[in-house]
Amino acid sequence: MHLAFQPYRAGDKAYLWAIYVEAMKPHISTMWGWDIAWQENDFAKSLAAYETWVLADGERRIGYLQVRDNRDSIFIAMIIIEPGFRSRGYGPAILDKLQGDRPGKPLTLRCFRVNTAAYRFYIRCGFRVVRTDEYFIVMHRPA
Repeated sequence: MHLAFQPYRAGDKAYLWAIYVEAMKPHISTMWGWDIAWQENDFAKSLAAYETWVLADGERRIGYLQVRDNRDSIFIAMIIIEPGFRSRGYGPAILDKLQGDRPGKPLTLRCFRVNTAAYRFYIRCGFRVVRTDEYFIVMHRPA
């Protein structure tokens, strides 16, 4: 594995959108319904609001990551790995690299309650539940 975080470039947008739709549409459709115009607008806003990284193994793109480095923690806004690269050790490696690059900072995120696979993954990676609401589980992993 030769994991790299490559800075987002405008030419990456179609790739990120495609894997976003594949990963998120089933969950969002279940909770609120899929409004394509709203989703496209929110996706564009997220590209401006967060540090966005294309995840790669060598020359092959495998997903993307969006974070905000806050004073007290690193907030993970989005992490998506292409289906063919899931369950191959990339997820834990991405989290470890992110936290290792910013030592001393815990990781925080929100996970859809309906996304039980992601929830189980984060628990296995050392996250703990901070709080829940109707749609989200807020999670924390210590530094």
